[in-house]
Amino acid sequence: MFPPRLLFAGLGLILGRDSQVLSEGTGDLTASSKGISVAEEAYEKVPQDTQPEPTDLFGARRRSTGGFSFSPRRRTSWTSSPRRRTPMSSPSNGPPSYEHPGFGESRSGQTVSHKSAADIMREKIDGAMLGFVLFVLGFPVLWFNEQRQAKMEELFIRAARVARTDVDSGKVDPQYERCLVHMKGETQTSEQLQDKVLDASIKVTNCAHLKSSTEMLQWVQYTKEEEKDDNWGGKETVTSYSYSREWMDQRVDSSSFNDPSYENPIPPCVLGDRLQTATSVKFGAFNLPDGLVRGLCNWTDCSADATLSGPGSVGGGQYTPPAVEAGPRGKLPPGISQPMAEGFLAALRREYVEGMEGAVGSFFDSLEGVSAEAGQLMESIEGGVQQGGPSAAAATISSLSSEWGLAYGMQPSSAPVSSTGLRPMGEYLTTGSGDDVGDLRVSFKKVPCGAATILAVQSGNSFEPMEHAAEVSSDGKVARGSGLQEPLNPGAQNIGIDFDENGASFSGGCCMCCQACGTVGALIESGESVFQIQEAHVSAKEILQQAADAQSCCHMVGKYGGWFMMVIGLNMIFSPFPSLFRFIPFAGTYIQTFVGWITGFIAFLLGSACAALTVAFAWMYARPSKSVQYLLIAFALIAGIYAIAGMYSKEPNPSF
Repeated sequence: MFPPRLLFAGLGLILGRDSQVLSEGTGDLTASSKGISVAEEAYEKVPQDTQPEPTDLFGARRRSTGGFSFSPRRRTSWTSSPRRRTPMSSPSNGPPSYEHPGFGESRSGQTVSHKSAADIMREKIDGAMLGFVLFVLGFPVLWFNEQRQAKMEELFIRAARVARTDVDSGKVDPQYERCLVHMKGETQTSEQLQDKVLDASIKVTNCAHLKSSTEMLQWVQYTKEEEKDDNWGGKETVTSYSYSREWMDQRVDSSSFNDPSYENPIPPCVLGDRLQTATSVKFGAFNLPDGLVRGLCNWTDCSADATLSGPGSVGGGQYTPPAVEAGPRGKLPPGISQPMAEGFLAALRREYVEGMEGAVGSFFDSLEGVSAEAGQLMESIEGGVQQGGPSAAAATISSLSSEWGLAYGMQPSSAPVSSTGLRPMGEYLTTGSGDDVGDLRVSFKKVPCGAATILAVQSGNSFEPMEHAAEVSSDGKVARGSGLQEPLNPGAQNIGIDFDENGASFSGGCCMCCQACGTVGALIESGESVFQIQEAHVSAKEILQQAADAQSCCHMVGKYGGWFMMVIGLNMIFSPFPSLFRFIPFAGTYIQTFVGWITGFIAFLLGSACAALTVAFAWMYARPSKSVQYLLIAFALIAGIYAIAGMYSKEPNPSF
C-alpha cells in the first residue's frame, strides 16, 4: 500500500500541470492544483490521530448536485475557529432566521454536443420544407384577414345607422323585434354556483361565473444553447440546463429532466382551472344567451369566502387552532435543544432542498456553547443528507422531525387549517409553507352580476348577433343571415357571389393546399357580427367603438402574423444555399454568415412584396384607394430586389 504522503505528491504532480473542468451530464467536477507543495500542505491539515472523513484533495467535503459545486465546509473541532461562512442575521433567542431564495433562483449543468457540416445541411433542408409551408399559408392568412377587416368596417357603419339606442331593458317591446338595440340594465341570476378543491369549498350567489385555480410548486427545467463554429464546418453546441421552482397549473414531468435529482411529486388532485357558469342569467326582462354570458369577464377574487372542512372557515367564524404536538423531550438527542433542532432542520432544508448555499454553515457559525457530541452528531447527519438529491434530503428531514418529536414546518397560527393542510396565505389557500416543491395553492374567482350594456339584435325575450351576411329591411329589421347575400343596405345592388352553401364549401378543394387555405379562412372569418356586452353603463357610441377597437387589434395581429410567416418562410427556404459554404475549411463559416445576411435581406424584401400584393388585391373591390397604396409599396420593394440583383450581375439591366 502506498504511503499517504507519496499518494498526495503523485496527485499533486498530475493536477499541477493545468486546471481542468470536466462536464458529464449535469454534474461539474472542478479540480485545480499548484503542485506538490499544495498537496503536502493539504495532507498536513488532516488529523493524524483520527480516521478522516471522505474528503477531496484539499481536506474538504464536496458534493455536486444539479451542476453546482458547493464550497468547502468542515470543522474538525467544535472549539476551533468558526467556519468559513458569512453568518446570517439571527435573533438573540431561538433558531437563526434565513432569507428564502426567490422562485427565480436556479441551479444548472451543461452538456456538449457536436454537429458536422453534413448534419447542419440536413437540418437546413428540413427547415426549408417547413419554410415553404409557412410561406404558402401566409397568403390565406393575409387574404382572409383583410377580407374580414373590410367586412367588419362595413358592418360597423351599417350598425351605427340602424341601431335603436337607449331601449328600455325592463320590458320586451314588440316594436323592436329583430332590431339592433342598445340597452342598459342589470344582470342577475338566482342560481348558486359552488365548487370544491381538496378540503376547500365555496358557494356564491348572483354570479355569472365561478372559477377555481389549482397550482403546484414544481421544478421547471430551462435550456440555453450556445453554439460555436469549428474550422471544419461543424458546430459545437453547449446546452446549459437550469432549474427553478415555479407555480404551475399543470404537472411538469420531471422524468425527462437532464438532472434526475430534481423530482416533482405527483399532484394529489387535478391541477388547472375549473369553470362553473350559471345556466340562466337575466338582463332586465330578457334572458342572456350563452354568447353574451361568456362575454362577462369582470373577475374578482373570492378566496376569502371559501370554507375549509374542519373546525372553522376562512370567511370568518370561530376557529380553534389545532394543537401542535411537540413530542416527548426525551426524543431529542443529548445536548440539542428544541430551538436548535428546529433551526438545524430548517438550515438543512434551505441548503439541500431549496439550494440556498451556505445555510448550514451559517447556522453552525451562530451556535455558541455546543457540546462536541451534539456538534459531531449534526455534522454526521449533514454528511448523510448531502449525499443524496433534494428529494432524499426532504425525506430525511421529515423523518428526523418525526423522530425528534418536532412539528417542524407546522407553525401554529390563528388561521384555519384543513385536514389536507390548506390554510389562507395572502390571496391563496396554500398547503405547507408555500415554499416547498409539492406545495399546492388554490384560488377562487367569480364574476358578479351587475350593471351591463348590450348591443345586439332583439329576438323575442333574448338576443342574437347582427351578422355581416344579414339583410336589413327598410324599417330597420335585421333578417337572419342567409349565406353570402349582399347588401346590408336595402335597395342597393348586390355585390359579390350568390353562394349556395348546400352546393359547395369554403373548406373544400382539389388538393390539400386548398383545404388548408379554406380552413384558415373559416377560422379567421368566424364571428363576423355585432354581438357586444359591456359590464358598465356606456353609450351606444362607446360600445360600438370598443367593438371596432377590438377588431382593429385582431386585424393588426393577423396582418403582421401573415407578413412574418412569409418573410421567415422565405428565409428558411433560402437557408440551405449559404450552408453549402460550411464545407470550405476555416473560411466557410464566415462566407456562410455573409451570404446569409444577403439571402435574409432578399427574403425580407420579397416576403414584404408578396404580403403587400396580397393585401392590395384583398382591398381591390372594398376600397380601391387603399389597394393602390399597397400596390405602390409592393412595386417599390420589387424594384429594390431588382436593384440588388443588378449590383451583383455582370450585365445589369440599365432600362429598369
